[in-house]
Amino acid sequence: MNELGVLESCTEDIAALRREAEIADETPWFRLLTPAELDESRDVPYLIEDLIAPGDLVIIWGDAKAGKTFVTLDLLASMALGKPFIGKPTNRPVKVVYATAEGRRGIKHRIRGLAKQHGVSTLELNDKLRICLDLPNLHTREGVDAFFAECRAFGADVVVLDTFARASLGMDENAAKDMNPALAALDPYLKEGMTVILPHHANKAGDLRGSTGMHGAGDLFLQVKRTNDGRRSLVFHMAKDTTEFPEAYFKIVPAPRAESLKEVAVEWLERNPAKGSKPQQVRVRNIAIIVEYMRENCAGSGSRRNPPACALMAKGIAPAVGLTVGKALEILKELADDNTGIRQGTRLAGNGKDAMVFWWDETWRDDPR
Repeated sequence: MNELGVLESCTEDIAALRREAEIADETPWFRLLTPAELDESRDVPYLIEDLIAPGDLVIIWGDAKAGKTFVTLDLLASMALGKPFIGKPTNRPVKVVYATAEGRRGIKHRIRGLAKQHGVSTLELNDKLRICLDLPNLHTREGVDAFFAECRAFGADVVVLDTFARASLGMDENAAKDMNPALAALDPYLKEGMTVILPHHANKAGDLRGSTGMHGAGDLFLQVKRTNDGRRSLVFHMAKDTTEFPEAYFKIVPAPRAESLKEVAVEWLERNPAKGSKPQQVRVRNIAIIVEYMRENCAGSGSRRNPPACALMAKGIAPAVGLTVGKALEILKELADDNTGIRQGTRLAGNGKDAMVFWWDETWRDDPR
């Protein structure tokens, strides 16, 4: 190319850059919205209804051995499988990344236990869950970007950094000058819509450890507690954009068909073991979730001795609604007895014995044949 050609090419490039600059100049850095425009803006669907939304920063804290890792993993499994979490429905299955620098030896056993507790195989989690046996240091921009680039390539919706203390090594967690930049390193990915969960430790008083800057940064705070009598609970603290949610109780139990003592998982309880009282809100939510699931997945017409093909046993319903088989069976039988539209019948099982099955039949409410 001669000098004239080079000059013409450069002139065209400069003109294109100027056009881009003019377009950029027309887009304000700060857009001022009218109340009407704000009202018309699209609400982002929750990942867990009224609790966790895309782009939220969630902080889970508790004493050592209180069970916060198990609660975190159970929360991840609910989101990955699109199942309710303690009665709160999920809107869709999502992809999750769990990064940990603690308990590396036992993590594979915890994942196996988690899968068995939710009634799936580890292979069924392959498309939705990734494990990283290392953590980015939030003090190092290059490492943070490299880590989240991998998360982005996987299509992660939720990322867990377990624990926040290990992800901020070399920084003073009690100093705002260190903690604010560490939390700010997550901002670009939160703005993209990734939800970030930070398991953290409690101080000697049982409160969230570290700088008060964390209290202003989080959207939801979950505290895992263990009392002297061995009870465990999950307490829902300040949340920026959610309704109140009652304290939930749980225990760590061997997973179904566990092959190792290390294969354990969370079992959620409706009953406060100390007071013997049932949180009514949790029960109402469980009933609503079961009714909704039966309407959508088990609707048909039949009789007690000739149930429809869609009818399911309690053990087939329980994993889908996030309850134990015993609790799902209790609620299903109660609803069937109350003539709510859920019907109960029997079907010959593979072992040659009658199995109790349930289905939804709207027309049966006033016809208990």
